Amino acid sequence: MSMRMLLPTSFAVCETSGDIPAALPEFESVVTTSAQAARRAEFATGRWCARRALGDLDPAAAHQAVPVGDDRAPVWPPDVVGSITHCTGLRSAVVARRRDVVAVGVDAEPARPLPLDAVEVILRTNERQYAESALSTVVFTVKEALFKAWWPLTRTWLDFQQARVTLGDGTADVDVLTAHPDWPTGRAQVRWSMHDGLIRTAVWIPAEP
Repeated sequence: MSMRMLLPTSFAVCETSGDIPAALPEFESVVTTSAQAARRAEFATGRWCARRALGDLDPAAAHQAVPVGDDRAPVWPPDVVGSITHCTGLRSAVVARRRDVVAVGVDAEPARPLPLDAVEVILRTNERQYAESALSTVVFTVKEALFKAWWPLTRTWLDFQQARVTLGDGTADVDVLTAHPDWPTGRAQVRWSMHDGLIRTAVWIPAEP
């Protein structure tokens, strides 16, 4: 199952299992010149996916760069929301128009349990039931994806303990336990999958009808 299967048709999605030997635009690649080769390839492929997704959304944007902002987050075109994720075996980017989607975050991780030293940091009491299975990492990806959606709207930190996750069958309920005037309450949609050894998770907020 790809990230495409988790998201509404308003999203454009690009996903690949390996790195693409494609050059980055100059003002994207400047942030990776001091990184190790594997990190540069990972970064480049994530941006390649982002441009492909943008091109699917709007052919005129197919070659538009997605630079890194001062906060280290991707800088999307003004009328677009998007998110990028990468892990071993997956690079993925999703985008949508702001008129359809308020915010989005995606995350992916290998399907294995969280390390024991991460459980207390990441999982709340109600989430400890998942601690010994790969579902613990599903909870982690939900919180990571939630933060990617939260940050562009609020520009404030969201700790792992400030979100409470209850997993369903490929879905999740997520409660943000801190208030912010720019975060739309009660509207976050969550979908996740565990397939071929990978967890994929998407969190998004649809625009008001």
